[in-house]
Amino acid sequence: MDRLKDGVPTSDVVVPPEVVVPPENGSAEPGESPPWEEEELGQNAYQRRLAEILDFPESKITVVNINLTEAIATGFGVWPKVQALRQALTKSVLDCRFHWVDGLEDYILALNFARAEYLVVTPPKRCAPEIWLEARQVRRVLVHDWRALAARGLLHPSQLRGLQRGKGYLELGTDLTVLSHVHRAYAASSGTALPPEVERASVLARAVLAAGGRPDPKSDAVVRAHDMQSRTFFLFVRAYNETRAAIAYMRRDEGDVDSIIPSLYAGKRRSRNSIPQRRSAL
Repeated sequence: MDRLKDGVPTSDVVVPPEVVVPPENGSAEPGESPPWEEEELGQNAYQRRLAEILDFPESKITVVNINLTEAIATGFGVWPKVQALRQALTKSVLDCRFHWVDGLEDYILALNFARAEYLVVTPPKRCAPEIWLEARQVRRVLVHDWRALAARGLLHPSQLRGLQRGKGYLELGTDLTVLSHVHRAYAASSGTALPPEVERASVLARAVLAAGGRPDPKSDAVVRAHDMQSRTFFLFVRAYNETRAAIAYMRRDEGDVDSIIPSLYAGKRRSRNSIPQRRSAL
């Protein structure tokens, strides 16, 4: 769990708003927005809410304990349902901040844009493809050698419990480090020569682990993008929870609020730092 002012959260995929595919002749159909306007909706929403984003109290920015991509996707999914119930909400609910409800789409789009801005300045590093392929091959060879030694009772299976065997940079780099250590320890105790892959594993592990790093989380660009993403996220959550509370009250007899606008925290334990859903006094 990453704090919004410090550290760098795991990157994920930004959920894009629906983009209108331009006709073959390059012009929009009569009555439709030009495709470039659709593509800029996120940025336009972000600019419309910029003053509100900047004015959001820093003291209220705490911890994000949900996946931002899932939150954005959920927001896009529920917005048409909210629009369909908007007129009924006005008649049924009196105590509601309708300016937040009506702004929910803007907050979703603005968060999607802020998330994209953050991901642009925090791209993961990549190592050369040939290094990656060689590292995977060396891992396979050393694992095979270890299993052969273990089958002869020369190595104990517990020595490789630390293997990750994952597909990421950190997992591969860690595996090469562990395998190199085990084979070096065996060679030292048995007096046998080191296989050439062991020496290469140490070099490859360093290259792969370095490629798994991220930009400096304290750089000005990362700090600013992270801060703006955080502020936009909490504005989105505030509007989302207000909308959910109003619909929950209106649909209290049906009890189907979760099918219309599910909690952003569904399936998760609420932490003390999460934004509490306001209980509507309606």
